[in-house]
Amino acid sequence: MSSSFQRSFALAGAALFLGFLLCCACAPEWRVNPQYGYGWFVPLILFYLLLVRLREFSEQESPPRLRSSTVAMVGGLLLLALAVEWTRLQHPPMRLIMGMQGGIWFLFLIFAWRDFSIGVRRGMLFPALLLLTVIPWPTRIEEPLTRALMSWVTGIAMELIHFAGIASRREGELIILSNGVVGVSEACSGIRSLQAAFVFSLILGEWRQGSITRRGELFLVGIGLALLGNLLRTLGLCGIASFYGMESMERWHDFSGNLLLMTIMGGLVGWSFWRIRQQEREGSEQELGAALRRLGHHRCVGMTVILMLALCLLGGMRGAVYFQQKAEGVESSPSVQWIRSEGDRTLGITSEVWRNLRCHSGEWIERQGEGIDFEKMEFYRFYWKPIRDSQGVRLHRPDWCMKGLGWKRVGEPIAGEMEVEGGKLHGYWIHYRKPGGEAIQFWTLLRNQERVEVDFNTASLVEEMSLRTFLIPREERSSWEMISLVVSSPWMVPEQKQVEEIGRKRIQKISLREAGKQEN
Repeated sequence: MSSSFQRSFALAGAALFLGFLLCCACAPEWRVNPQYGYGWFVPLILFYLLLVRLREFSEQESPPRLRSSTVAMVGGLLLLALAVEWTRLQHPPMRLIMGMQGGIWFLFLIFAWRDFSIGVRRGMLFPALLLLTVIPWPTRIEEPLTRALMSWVTGIAMELIHFAGIASRREGELIILSNGVVGVSEACSGIRSLQAAFVFSLILGEWRQGSITRRGELFLVGIGLALLGNLLRTLGLCGIASFYGMESMERWHDFSGNLLLMTIMGGLVGWSFWRIRQQEREGSEQELGAALRRLGHHRCVGMTVILMLALCLLGGMRGAVYFQQKAEGVESSPSVQWIRSEGDRTLGITSEVWRNLRCHSGEWIERQGEGIDFEKMEFYRFYWKPIRDSQGVRLHRPDWCMKGLGWKRVGEPIAGEMEVEGGKLHGYWIHYRKPGGEAIQFWTLLRNQERVEVDFNTASLVEEMSLRTFLIPREERSSWEMISLVVSSPWMVPEQKQVEEIGRKRIQKISLREAGKQEN
């Protein structure tokens, strides 16, 4: 074990600090966007890989002496990361902030380890770079790629469906079958499995310590498995919808997606063991444990002082935000919640919606009708926590959102209320119709639990591709919630009292005081 590691404690602490800030910035995207759900596991895998590399360094390496310029660079990066974190605490989750923290992490890896030997840098650099894979892709790259994949999957699937003799036609990214419509949406484009294959192939290549050629081969295999697997999944779902109906297709939809991800990972693991011969490592687990026990405190007083100051500043920033919200008495958690029961199904919300809404949390719950005169019930809730200096709330207007699903608004929205557990919700009642379907929706936008008046005749202020959103100006430090409850039926117009009955039993309104207690 090299004595160089006995002098790197404070520098490793700075690395953990910057990695923690990067994960904090990306965590909102991991939590709400299934496309980046793998981000929760990458830091753990990274830590394991770094420990594996740690035991491979020899005792003969000379100890580093951190230069004053290195200490100054690391200190500047810590201050810059704290400034970005402060901006994040004042604004909704933005990919720009996530990318800035990723850029700071990259600069740290480039400059912080320059005083170490070449062996240490080569062994530590690539595993540490894997942390950059948790950053969401820039929208300018992800969106065109996703739409290209949607078009590619739909086009090839249509050709194969026709070859199999199944009657169908195409409208955009919709496959119209004789008994239903299968939409190749963003979630079904294959971008999720493509990103998972990309990250997992990089991790496996580093774990198996393959050559550049073998790692590239593993990467191409992962991309091929993702594209082919998603095409086969689309064909399978279309076949199920054609022969067994849309309900059967919906039951298989999520299972087939999870099965595809497991198949890709299993295929990559098998390929890596077949094609990459892992080199014998010197040392043992006992030697690794002994090496970790010999880690000492860094003797560079300047680096230690900078790290301690950064930790104190971070704690002070978070404390300031917490007490500021308490002093202003602003709600800091959702005030409306769905009371779950058996039969409820939580559906994934696409990353395209998250990018446009830029909210902090949300859920989409579906339930099929049982013994009553409606086919399906859907509940949506999106929440924006109090932030400073925001231009407004960006959201889908309900009639635009429903229009994208084939519904057409009937008449004008009617202001009204709905009795729920804990009080009343004030909002709008809206009637929709489409060929073979009727729906009633209760929709409301709340600012600090008070309904916001919406002019449904106003044109959109923001148009992006096929999505239409509009901005609601807001005051600083206000919480916002958007609530929607939709009941639909294929044969009759659902009665408003049916929706009210569901809301009375299944929706709970929490007062500001009770929500504050729950937050504490």
